[in-house]
This record gives sequence, structure tokens and C-alpha cells, in this order.
Amino acid sequence: MFSKKDFQQFGKQEPVLFASVTTRITGRKDDALLRTYGFGSFPSFAILDASGTAITKSVGRDLYSMKSAVRAAKAWVEVQAAEASGETIDRNKAFLAKLALGKLRLKQAKAELAGLSLTAEQAKAADESMLLLEMNSILAAARRDIDGSAQRVYEVFKSGRTLPEGSSARDRAAFLLMRAADKAGDGKAFQAGWKDAKPQLEERVHTIEKAAADPKLNKRRRASLGPMLERLKGEIAKNDKRAAELAGKSPAQEPSK
Repeated sequence: MFSKKDFQQFGKQEPVLFASVTTRITGRKDDALLRTYGFGSFPSFAILDASGTAITKSVGRDLYSMKSAVRAAKAWVEVQAAEASGETIDRNKAFLAKLALGKLRLKQAKAELAGLSLTAEQAKAADESMLLLEMNSILAAARRDIDGSAQRVYEVFKSGRTLPEGSSARDRAAFLLMRAADKAGDGKAFQAGWKDAKPQLEERVHTIEKAAADPKLNKRRRASLGPMLERLKGEIAKNDKRAAELAGKSPAQEPSK
């Protein structure tokens, strides 16, 4: 992530970045830093206020989520400052900030939204954040029921709602959408999923090919990359073929009763 040009540009324009890379050494004072902020893996992204208190607990590892969290964090700090000084709280602003920062569950968000009157722009932002909440819930359930989750992603697609480009939820949902669309024989849905999924597989191929070309790589590791590369290339070819087969096809209509 740090090496990507888009992230570097984001780091120059938006937040003041502080990177903390830790290696566990028993007894060292700050080794629990990431766990203190609720993280268990790397890379993790947190936003701290001026006092060092974490405003966020969990931010997606994609640039879209990071940018959204930074914008929402600024609004959240302003809301808290207004509350502390006894000023009237902008309920719409507070709601959108909490929603974007992941401080609300979907059920809570729907209940709170019912009591608000949002502008068209605010309603669009709220719908986007709530769709991400819903999709993350669907994706979390995929390990237990992949076909059920794929069908739910497909239903979201058919409803006309679209996940924001660049979000990790959209990238992950693409493969589930393809799975359900393939089963339904829906060419449009399959193409939509494949449009997002194919670049991900191609990037993996590029990464593996680059690693395999490293003269410092040991023979055993190089040999293990071959089957991985062939599998990915085979998956791309298979899905290209399936996309061509389904082109222009619609799902079978249920017979009228």
C-alpha cells in the first residue's frame, strides 16, 4: 500500500502520516501498540486525534476506506468539540461521521436514519456507507455459506445499487457476483463482476512473475511459484471464456403461474 502512487499522493494532501512497523520483542515497552488500538494484523490504519486517542478502531485496507475515514474523522472531531462547548449538534453531520467511521451497525444506522432529514447529497453518502455495511456483513458470512452470500450479492446488483469503486468490499464481492451470475446464466451480472475481478487476478500474476524473476529467490521458492502462476492464468482464461459464452444472455425467466 505504501508504495502505491495513489496512496503517496493521499499522504501528501490529506492526513499527517505516521507509520509504525513493529516486530514482537518480549518485554519491549511499545510492542503492544497495535493491539492497544484493536489491531491484530498488518497493515492496519488508525486515525488519532491531537491527544493520541484513536478515533477509529477498524479501517479498511483500501485507499477508498482510508480517504472516507479521514474525512469522517475531521467531521467527528468537530461534532465532539461542539458538544463539549455546549453548542447545538448537527445531527446529520454526526450521523454521517459515525456511519463512515464504522461506529454504527446496520440496524442501528437504519433506526437513527429514520429520525433524520438529510439533504440529497447527505442521503447519497448515507446510502453508500450503509451499502458498505450491508456488504461487509454479507462477505463475513461467505465462509459459512458461500452460495447464500453470492446470491445476496447478486440481489444487491439486481437492485441497481453499486458499491464504490476502489473499495475492498467491491473487489471481494466481484467474485461472489460472478459465482451467482454464472449459476443464473446472467451475462450482464457476470461481466460486471469479471470487470472488477480480472484486474485483481492480473495483478497477482504480475506480482508472482516479478517475484519469480528475482535472481536472489531460492530454487525451492521459485519452483512453488510455477503452479500458482499456472492456476491464476488458467482461472483468467476460464473466466474470459465464460464471459464470452454468457455475453448478451439473461437469466431464465420463471414460468408464470
